[in-house]
Amino acid sequence: MDLQELLDHRGIEYRKTNNPTEILIACTSGEHIDKSPSLSYNLEKNMFHCWSCNFSGGITKFMKSIGETVHIDVDSKQPYKIKKLKEKLQAVIEVDSLKLPESRILFDEDFRDINSKTLKEFRTFTTDEMN
Repeated sequence: MDLQELLDHRGIEYRKTNNPTEILIACTSGEHIDKSPSLSYNLEKNMFHCWSCNFSGGITKFMKSIGETVHIDVDSKQPYKIKKLKEKLQAVIEVDSLKLPESRILFDEDFRDINSKTLKEFRTFTTDEMN
């Protein structure tokens, strides 16, 4: 059941906006009475913000505010930007997965004010072993 179906099921009114990823809802914080909906919910990012009282958060906080308890997997709890970054990083890893040669050796000296310990830690400047 998606959020809009849940709101319909619970009898909570919402209004669609010009942005297809957002809906407007009467604030669920309990801090004020909304004559017109002031809580904007982004369906894509699963984030909300009330423009009257600044009540804001993610889907778990919103669900609690309407009396629902949910268990959401860790990945969907992550902020939208982190989730998008992970997706981009995974795509780069899949496309650019390079295997280092077995015969590589580490560059073993300080370089441009970066000490050799740091270079070793991040396995930078590897080269093929020379015979």
